[in-house]
Amino acid sequence: MYRILITTSNDKNILKTIAKDCIVNKNISPCAHLADRINSLYVWDDDFICKEEYILAIKCEAKHVDEISNIINEHHNYDVPEIISFNFNIVSDQYKEWFIKK
Repeated sequence: MYRILITTSNDKNILKTIAKDCIVNKNISPCAHLADRINSLYVWDDDFICKEEYILAIKCEAKHVDEISNIINEHHNYDVPEIISFNFNIVSDQYKEWFIKK
């Protein structure tokens, strides 16, 4: 089973640090996507917030979800970072081979 973990931040460098720790330092993810300037809308401390953030999607095998979640919490600049995950399948055999080798 494969997972994608999503987190957001207003600091692109924080997300790059998280991705690098997962991909290079810990070798628990083969790749991640960092998207620029999404608009996040939510309520925080009874205020409606609308702000620009970045979104990081980290791909991994399911067995690494907890470790990646810990890395996100360790490096994140928010008191309560968003950490969500969802399952995905790899359709391409060639990509699957690369993904598993990481």
